[in-house]
Amino acid sequence: MLLIFVVDLVRRSKVIGTKLSRLNKLACPPLRLDWYWPYNLSVALAYRLARIRLVLQVLFCHPAALNRDNTNANPIRFYFSDHAKLSTSAGRESCLLHLIGSLYDALEKDYGTWAPRLYRAFRPEPVRSSWQWRRLCCLPYCVIWLMLFTCGLLLALGVGFLLRATANANA
Repeated sequence: MLLIFVVDLVRRSKVIGTKLSRLNKLACPPLRLDWYWPYNLSVALAYRLARIRLVLQVLFCHPAALNRDNTNANPIRFYFSDHAKLSTSAGRESCLLHLIGSLYDALEKDYGTWAPRLYRAFRPEPVRSSWQWRRLCCLPYCVIWLMLFTCGLLLALGVGFLLRATANANA
């Protein structure tokens, strides 16, 4: 009952309300826990993993072609440029160059720096079924990359152990 009276008193008077609310905050702090940092961490981690997945798909896979029957409605992304008007003057080429450059900058801002550059370098061709591995001599690129990475790592470890053994022998 006393609590209801205090709440009414706080609602009626702003000056008393601010003083009582300050006392209430000091007397019993809120039990709310700070859950913003795990949420922000998970969002940042999901963003990074999505970018890594995109780069790995560009490197090691051929994308699936879009079927008219199977297409989902994706949000449209508009990319704008500052130099949108091509005139008939002698500066058409430079204007067109600035237009393409600003569109490329917008793509890099949206997808990161690696994915558009690798896409231009590898030029993946769409295939009719789902994503397929890029192959060289019937071996997927990822298997070849893993074998080369493992050989390089073993070579680096071997050289490191050899240098350490010769340093210990000379000492």
